Amino acid sequence: MRSPRLWLLVMGGLLYILLAYMPLPGPYSLFFGIGGGLITLLFMLILFQWAKDRNRLDEHGKTASDYRMIGYFFFAMATYNLCPLLGVRTFGLMPEKMIQYGLQSDAASFATHIMIELLLGWGFIFLGYWKSNDQPENRTHETTAAVQ
Repeated sequence: MRSPRLWLLVMGGLLYILLAYMPLPGPYSLFFGIGGGLITLLFMLILFQWAKDRNRLDEHGKTASDYRMIGYFFFAMATYNLCPLLGVRTFGLMPEKMIQYGLQSDAASFATHIMIELLLGWGFIFLGYWKSNDQPENRTHETTAAVQ
């Protein structure tokens, strides 16, 4: 990685850390609506790019790519389930309404679904990378290196 790019990433990371836990006003329906639409658009663009690139891969590469796409799908589903958890289904951002309407168990259910989806997403992403490192040329190289 070139030095300017590294410094840009470091500075961006530091800026994020400085601002990440700062209280922000909200919730704003328009902000979350636009953000959700952009997330959906970005996931669709990733899906189309994945479908285009997948045809150029060998079988091991396709399997690894498929695992990663399944992981991305579960991340998208977890993101989707944040809407009913925090929004108009269980009012997670307005706990007084959640308590008023007795929706605590529904909120706990959505939170559990989100955690399961995140675990599955990370698991499939890991499987994808593990599978891509398990290709025959990697095993041959490792065996040759171990013999020497």
